Amino acid sequence: MKAWPTRGALRRASTDSERGEFVDPRDGSIALDDYVTRFWQTGVRGAPGTVKRIDERVRLHIRPQLGTVALRDISPAVLRGYIAALESECSPRYIRQILG
Repeated sequence: MKAWPTRGALRRASTDSERGEFVDPRDGSIALDDYVTRFWQTGVRGAPGTVKRIDERVRLHIRPQLGTVALRDISPAVLRGYIAALESECSPRYIRQILG
């Protein structure tokens, strides 16, 4: 299922484009951290507790490890390394929740 951008995301993209600062996330050069902050986080919906848990997992376990990596550079090898790092820190159940 394709996620459509929110009106806020479209407005920000338009403003950024006018300033010459727009980075199209589809080209993959945007870092995961920037993508999460500018595009993904604004679309997270659900019960407050669920949103809080998702935010914690992303903030504590995904962004510190992969935040500086450009989307186009997140390869199977990078993900295998990331999962190996998680396995040394977290329980298998929690790793499944993070990856979910």
